[in-house]
Amino acid sequence: KQNETPIEILYNFAKQINRTNPLVICRIFAIVVKKYIDSTSTKYSFLPNLTPSECFQEFENFIANQEISENDEKIIDIIQKALGIDQYPELYQVVNIYHYRQLNGAIMRNAQTLLPVSDLHEYLQSKQINECNNLICTLFSSNRKLNLNIKNMQELIESEFDKKLNIKGGCGLFAITNIMNHCCEPNVVVISCFNNHRIKTVALKNIQKGEELCISYINENELIDIR
Repeated sequence: KQNETPIEILYNFAKQINRTNPLVICRIFAIVVKKYIDSTSTKYSFLPNLTPSECFQEFENFIANQEISENDEKIIDIIQKALGIDQYPELYQVVNIYHYRQLNGAIMRNAQTLLPVSDLHEYLQSKQINECNNLICTLFSSNRKLNLNIKNMQELIESEFDKKLNIKGGCGLFAITNIMNHCCEPNVVVISCFNNHRIKTVALKNIQKGEELCISYINENELIDIR
């Protein structure tokens, strides 16, 4: 559309190709750009001056190999326009197709899947089961527009309404979680149970001081041949 901003163009194109990676990478580049601009601004004179490469350094831990995709050049062009890189030509050192493909590779190999829940689910999660059931019963019986006969938490979870309510999954790179090694008998598990981009890491067993935290990269419930 003619009046779309570069961010809207990127979002719609990501939907069109059914990939969230471009949006995650744009967010990463936005962090780098802001960090660089802040470090060179007189407004934040207390911050150390950083080069574009130094601003990108914190994401280097995730990078192993490039992942090349069909629409890379189009996407990086949209991202550069969205972030106003032409005003800071030195940022082309990092906001470029090479680093885009590196980050794409990092996401494909190291990223954490995110399955955020709705605001309703997060609210109900903080309640006792009996209170949950009463709230659900009151909510759905009093709302004629919904026209749903849902009486308890179990019925809500199994309903089509619940499936539409939940947000479709995405992915994210997390400084600690995504550099953890794999173990077939992990001592921690990563859970996505919030209504935003946060995750939490939960211990599966007692962990000794100095012991490495390991997650499983695979579904431990699958048959051995599939794993």
